[in-house]
Amino acid sequence: MLAALAEIVAVIAGLRATELAPILALSGFLILCINASYGSGDVWRPQWRRKCEFAAAFLLLPLAVMGTMALASRVQQYGWTPDRIMAAAVLMGLGGYAIAYGGAALISLGGGNWMQRLEGANGAMAFAGLGLIAVLASPLADPVRLSVETQGLRATQIAPAQFDFSWLNDEGLRFGHDALVGMSGASDPALARSAYLALMAAPARQATPSEIGANIAVRTPGARLPEELLAQHWSGAGIPPCLTNVALSCDAYFLDMDQDGRDEIMLVYGDDTAWWGGVMKQDVGGWHLAGTMASPPCPGSLAALRAGNFSPVTPGWRDLLVAGQRLTMAGAGKPPVCMR
Repeated sequence: MLAALAEIVAVIAGLRATELAPILALSGFLILCINASYGSGDVWRPQWRRKCEFAAAFLLLPLAVMGTMALASRVQQYGWTPDRIMAAAVLMGLGGYAIAYGGAALISLGGGNWMQRLEGANGAMAFAGLGLIAVLASPLADPVRLSVETQGLRATQIAPAQFDFSWLNDEGLRFGHDALVGMSGASDPALARSAYLALMAAPARQATPSEIGANIAVRTPGARLPEELLAQHWSGAGIPPCLTNVALSCDAYFLDMDQDGRDEIMLVYGDDTAWWGGVMKQDVGGWHLAGTMASPPCPGSLAALRAGNFSPVTPGWRDLLVAGQRLTMAGAGKPPVCMR
């Protein structure tokens, strides 16, 4: 009890920051101590123990309030995660204990066995806890799904540079992956590109050659995707997602970018709002990513690609002319701009 009281006083006095972990630990220990002191309730207890039980019951409420404030601060900064949703559930239980135990203490002032209402409070909280666990274990309140939904909403409200897109793939399971797929087609080019890069950096799983082939639409008449490209194991930044992820698709364009007499393959992912292309080249070691290319910040370029209105710029092989707009491969110059 003294440790809980010291924590409350230290936080109120500004001597230490409000931290959720010690608050929950102290609250659990306080509940345990109250019940250990009460025991079966039919054994005589000294007055000092009964007073400590009474005081400890009223310490639970400020601890619950402090824990809620600590959690709210983290959520405001970084959004919800499964751990924070579970912490919120624990705080709900702690709030229930605080109200029930406080009520038991107040009722004790009216007479009867001291703190006897603890027995009914513990039974009620046990059933409430089981119900809460059942809800969290069901699709209704799946912590991962709920956190991904709230994080997805948060991603549209802040700058992409301030959002952890990799968390969705690393911690969001299939919900996070599906959210990234949806964001990669967003109307905001910065949001769409950040989500796309996260998908490329952490693919859900290595797709089979048949799945890869089904994901790629060949836009060059008469061309066929080489088996070596489909069978090769792909990983690393910049790799077009259709080579690694069964949920994403690309368009394939065959063109001689370096003018060596052999076609490279540009795999394009996205829509006319924002798209990205990975130029794949074959050499003696197999296929590799030669570079990436992003759409200009103006519409119409993807439609022009699909209509065949493009050509490599002579003499270099890094630039591509699409509907009169000159696009430069990443790392070879300035970002593409609208040029008519």
